[in-house]
Amino acid sequence: MAKELNYGQFMKDHDMVLCNNVASFPLEYEFEVPKNFEPYQYFLTNFSENDVEYYKETYGLKFAYCEELDLYVFLNDVCFGMSFEDVVLKPLPTIPTMEDLDYFRDLLLEVTGGMVGLTTGCIEYYELDKSAIMDEPILLEFAEKFVEELHKIGFEATILKDKHSSNRLGAYCAVVFGKSEADLVEPLDYMLSKGCYELMQ
Repeated sequence: MAKELNYGQFMKDHDMVLCNNVASFPLEYEFEVPKNFEPYQYFLTNFSENDVEYYKETYGLKFAYCEELDLYVFLNDVCFGMSFEDVVLKPLPTIPTMEDLDYFRDLLLEVTGGMVGLTTGCIEYYELDKSAIMDEPILLEFAEKFVEELHKIGFEATILKDKHSSNRLGAYCAVVFGKSEADLVEPLDYMLSKGCYELMQ
């Protein structure tokens, strides 16, 4: 897992040359340029494409490519008017892919606070790269927290009540989730066809 990045140390660790005049060259931006975006410092770097990708994806740093000089330019828009040493960048939130079931298993353990005994196979694919099912019965409150976290990272999710496991003490649930609402149709039909689940939401 990526650590926090001290901006001052980042600047010291890499051979970069301040060259604000490079802005007069045509630059190919590695990102969609925000409105009124004006970096106040341009640094020539010896970064490879992989270096640029890492710092862009991990910390949100901005780069442009200068074809005339055949190098990447670091665009400093982070710490205007303050010491580099005082700036610490946290890694950007990791956006998992549908293939990363371990991420979703860890997320489920996190939202339940380890209060349920999850089995290794409690989250499995329904259709690779599209949808998955969490079918170990968990309390409704945990299912709702799990779905809330899934929504935050851009996934669609639906809760199903497990009629066999639920009782007067609480509703126990399964969760179906995927990349889009359309991806949930088949796994929901499959779960409902078992006869022991009903839609909660």
